[in-house]
Amino acid sequence: MKRIQSWTLLIALGLLIGGCQNSTPAPATDTGTKEPSKESSSTSTDTSTDLEASVELPAELKTAAAEYYGMTGSRESVFETNWGEDKKGEGTERVRILNVENGEARVDVVRAGELAQLGSETVVIRKDGIYTESVGRGELSKPALQLPSDVAPGKKWNSSFDLKMPDGSVVKAEMNGEALAIEKIKLSDGKEYDALVIVNKYTMKSTPASGAGSTVTGEAKSWLVKGLGMVKLDMPNPNEANARMVMNLILPKS
Repeated sequence: MKRIQSWTLLIALGLLIGGCQNSTPAPATDTGTKEPSKESSSTSTDTSTDLEASVELPAELKTAAAEYYGMTGSRESVFETNWGEDKKGEGTERVRILNVENGEARVDVVRAGELAQLGSETVVIRKDGIYTESVGRGELSKPALQLPSDVAPGKKWNSSFDLKMPDGSVVKAEMNGEALAIEKIKLSDGKEYDALVIVNKYTMKSTPASGAGSTVTGEAKSWLVKGLGMVKLDMPNPNEANARMVMNLILPKS
């Protein structure tokens, strides 16, 4: 498959599948976590290796979506990645609730290492759902819905947005999401967890500032665990024929 504006499409895919959003498990007390790679695409100037405390999330915003995304406080996640053709790596994601105003909470999501390709973003938690409000390397036409607040097996939703990049290219994205079921998943700590399985079917039309555009369709599947967030992701790699993009949360062995 022809390589098509890789980082632009990856950022758009990151918005569509949403939920890397955080998650080291609450019991973890490791103070020697790896410092995120300096490749982070975040616009943040914070270079501290310690997680800053989050603003407290009010009870009315502690929805099923916030629980499944693990977005109830400061978190750092470490993911093992495989972007296809055995291109294995590791990436980190830091999440912190910045403020709560007018019944909404804004969350800073900073990705580094291999996850930097998906971009960093500002997410807003509302009573009706979780939305991406802005991204570090592009301009959204409107907040993009990631997950409805009452997400549960059988729930369906859709989202659409335009993403304009600094080079003038534009991605028009349409997504139809569905929560399929709760299923058991074994994570790297050897334990089994109840995971909500999410499928997002998407169509993205990428139009460069000059030249011909491209359209990509696909289906992303993710597994979400309450309190941990997204623990696994599997989706097509838009830049490698017959390749998958797979992410797995790394948990410490007990």
